Amino acid sequence: MVKLAGVLFQEQGTKQEIKESNQLLVKAVSLEPNNAEALLLQGKIDHKLGEWQSSIDALEQAIKVQASDQS
Repeated sequence: MVKLAGVLFQEQGTKQEIKESNQLLVKAVSLEPNNAEALLLQGKIDHKLGEWQSSIDALEQAIKVQASDQS
C-alpha cells in the first residue's frame, strides 16, 4: 500500500494522484503507525498539500520510529 501511494504521489503527480496517495497513506499509517516509510511519505504529501503542521507531525514521528528501530 505504501509503495502504491509513493508511485501515485511522485514529486510531479497530479493533484488527484496526490489526493489518492494521501488516502492510501492515511489507511496505511492507521494500520501500521510505526511504519517509518509511510510516515515519511505522509509528511512529504502533507507538505505538498500545504498541510504544514500535519507534515511536521508525520516527519517527526518518522524520525522517532526510525531512531527506535536503530536502537
